[in-house]
Amino acid sequence: MRRRGRERVAGLLELALSEPEIFCELIADGHHVSATLVRMLYRAKGAAGICLVTDAVAGAGLPNGSRFSLLGTIASSRSGACWLAGRIGPGLAAHRV
Repeated sequence: MRRRGRERVAGLLELALSEPEIFCELIADGHHVSATLVRMLYRAKGAAGICLVTDAVAGAGLPNGSRFSLLGTIASSRSGACWLAGRIGPGLAAHRV
């Protein structure tokens, strides 16, 4: 909710939850959205109003330090994130994706 003058008005989230024609995307992995918000979305939209999506890559679920190819680039998994290895000068630099 936000204010317009003295009134509280709905924002984008409230509009999406209240309109049956709008489908809501959800990454339900326990990291992006809390369990409370997942339940709230389910109660507002029902199963038919939710599209489950992921941001997972080829290394999802692999143990820490596993190496894999991501779009032709060598990557590794570390602490649940994908890291790309690339050469910069004489050393290696890792970039979190």
